[in-house]
Amino acid sequence: MCVYLCVCVCVRARLRVYICALPTVPPPRPPFRPSPRPLTALACGSPKPIRRYGCGGKPGAVRLVGGRSPQEGTVQVCRNVVWGTICDTNWNDVDARVVCRQLGFANGAAVSSKGQLMNGTVYGHTFPQGPSDMKVLYSNLDCHDTDVTLDSCVRRQQECKSNGSSRQDAGVVCW
Repeated sequence: MCVYLCVCVCVRARLRVYICALPTVPPPRPPFRPSPRPLTALACGSPKPIRRYGCGGKPGAVRLVGGRSPQEGTVQVCRNVVWGTICDTNWNDVDARVVCRQLGFANGAAVSSKGQLMNGTVYGHTFPQGPSDMKVLYSNLDCHDTDVTLDSCVRRQQECKSNGSSRQDAGVVCW
């Protein structure tokens, strides 16, 4: 099902975005019409459009993108109604297992942005990094095997160690 950002309103310099599933759910007042164009919104007080990657209000949901099968790919997580990525700084197999269990798999292994498993073995496939305007939502995760979701993992407040201007989005392979 497609999700449309149908109303964007600035209230006291904060952007409020209403999500409407069309055609059955009417938009909130006043009756705005959704645009068939790609989802964009203006940040309040800024003339520059920003891209939005709406995840339909499923906080904590995870997905894998760019893999050769549904069992592998770059990890994206839903937070604040937007999809974002996870930095691979301190990304490890325990973190990957939490993601894989959250997706219904029994086990998993972490894959770095360079396409390497955490033991240094080349996985043989690199996953595409997120778009440059997609936010890195989680960095420096510290999951334990008892964690059920990424939201239950400890998130250290350290910055993502970037490799120059390139992204370092975490990936997984699940089984």
